[in-house]
Amino acid sequence: NDGNEIVQKTNNAKVRSLENIDARNVTAQKLRAFQQFSYAKWELDPSHALVNEMEEAFSSEEMRTRITNIIEGDNFSNHGHNRNNRNGVVRLAPELSDLFVTQYSAGDFLTPHDDGVCGNWAFVVSLMDGPGEEEWNVDDFGGTLRFECPLNHVKYRQQNGMRRPYQWCESLSPSFNSLLLFRTYSSDGKKITTGPFHEVLPVKWKAAAEGFHRFGATGWYMDMNHDMPDLFLAERDKMRAK
Repeated sequence: NDGNEIVQKTNNAKVRSLENIDARNVTAQKLRAFQQFSYAKWELDPSHALVNEMEEAFSSEEMRTRITNIIEGDNFSNHGHNRNNRNGVVRLAPELSDLFVTQYSAGDFLTPHDDGVCGNWAFVVSLMDGPGEEEWNVDDFGGTLRFECPLNHVKYRQQNGMRRPYQWCESLSPSFNSLLLFRTYSSDGKKITTGPFHEVLPVKWKAAAEGFHRFGATGWYMDMNHDMPDLFLAERDKMRAK
């Protein structure tokens, strides 16, 4: 958003700027209060060397093989998702669907969403920075990444015309050098499944005051033979970091 008005929910175009930050943060907080998708965070410019290095690493054949082995070694169907191909074989496209490197500073957040148009598989690399060997204190620092209960994942979550409350089943605190993988889009040829819904709770001021910083990288893989609708792909392109 540009800080001057509430952005319509149909506008998913990403705005990256160092201008009018205070007003844009106010707008993001208003959207959050209205239970609309919004976020406040810092992102490295897509041309930054670190972004390019991470993109090269995660799109490499070696990394894609490792990711595939992890996926095939776990039963993702237990979370309400089918394998990417109907024969059960995982084949990741050689190019990433998207990637960005972020920092969540004091007050930053990410509201509930399901990444359904971003790609077939999401990965999150947590790169928390802090003094010594101390761990991130969730109670004092906030910034938790949490996931909705699988059985509660119903598209749009409507109940009598109103959005039902989220039910959160798993929370992950920032850490250093950890990798999280989860399915964001699948289809059996008849039914499309997206999710799980997830969010990042606001980071508290005490984190930075005690020398802790929430860094990370988020990206998505497409299946080699994905069947994502053109409408979804168009929305993904609006939100792409590059």
